[in-house]
Amino acid sequence: MDFGKIFERAWRIIWNNKVLWLFGFLASCGTGGGGGGGSSNFQFSANNTDFGRFSPEMQRFFFDMERGFNRMDEGNIVLIALGLACLGLIIGVVAFLIRTYGRVALIKGAQQADGGHKLGLGQLYRDARPYFGRGLLLNFILGLAPFILFIIAIVLSVTVGLVT
Repeated sequence: MDFGKIFERAWRIIWNNKVLWLFGFLASCGTGGGGGGGSSNFQFSANNTDFGRFSPEMQRFFFDMERGFNRMDEGNIVLIALGLACLGLIIGVVAFLIRTYGRVALIKGAQQADGGHKLGLGQLYRDARPYFGRGLLLNFILGLAPFILFIIAIVLSVTVGLVT
């Protein structure tokens, strides 16, 4: 197998059909992956009130935020948390749909380009539409197991937090 020829052919397809770049970008939307590298390890002091490392403006911001949370009812805090969770869920679902359509269109476009067809944005969008449901179902099934494990971890964490 000549890998050089395979990479050369793939490069020509991608270079001559730049619409695949757009669908490749859409296929990567919402993924948590990417390059590694960056990390941060910031720790507050034991009593969590030592903000001396921050500028006076940031210290005032943190103190005002803490005072605001202390004045709120627990019910309001729960409502805010639920609202943020719902917003995150909506954003996640939209990103999932965009990512799935991008993948389906990218695969369909690469297949057509390999066959020698010239690709256009509108045509590729229409050609990928019949395969969207299948791709959505496949991605849903493949993403269900990690999602269930995540929910179990959250429920266990909340349970431990409430018990202690």
